[in-house]
Amino acid sequence: VLTSVKDWVPELTFSIVKDIQYAHFVNGHTLNSMITFDNILNKYSLNLTEINKKVISEEVHIKTFAEFDFVKKLGVSGFPAVLLLHN
Repeated sequence: VLTSVKDWVPELTFSIVKDIQYAHFVNGHTLNSMITFDNILNKYSLNLTEINKKVISEEVHIKTFAEFDFVKKLGVSGFPAVLLLHN
């Protein structure tokens, strides 16, 4: 879901990540259910049909696994995790 959000509405990524972490860590919602994400994305009036189409696309799968490979190379072993790139 985050890969789709970052591509589609990058300006909302940080806010959505914050809401995902709150849903998971505070409310105990699973990150393995689209219902969790749908509830969050509804808050931002995003088109869930479009996001869900993107989530299951081959392009998003490739990008998602590339991101996992990238953070693994950085030594990140926990999920969910937030990384900040500072120049």
